[in-house]
Amino acid sequence: MKKFLLAFAILFVLGCGSSKEDAQNEVAKIYCEKIFSCEETAAYRPFVGGSEDGCLDLMTANSEEGSDECQNYNSSKADECISCYEGLSCAEFSAMMQDDESTTCAVCDEVCS
Repeated sequence: MKKFLLAFAILFVLGCGSSKEDAQNEVAKIYCEKIFSCEETAAYRPFVGGSEDGCLDLMTANSEEGSDECQNYNSSKADECISCYEGLSCAEFSAMMQDDESTTCAVCDEVCS
């Protein structure tokens, strides 16, 4: 569940800067697609809106709340972060969700400083 909360934090970070909305929407889309297409993450579905559309609504609504916290946005790191999430297999995504110490997609921590 901590990784679920991390996804919201990533949306806040990616939401900073001039490409705020695009970055937020792209990460939310990838995240929700993986939650609802991967059997390994089925247990998380009730906590993220119960459907892919519900998940998108929840993720984008929550990302708007903390979007002003970024001082130094790095759009190239944001692109790398998005690519990393896109490239995760279901098994990798599920493992990342379950491991509080995971360094999978660590580049996402570098998007905003």
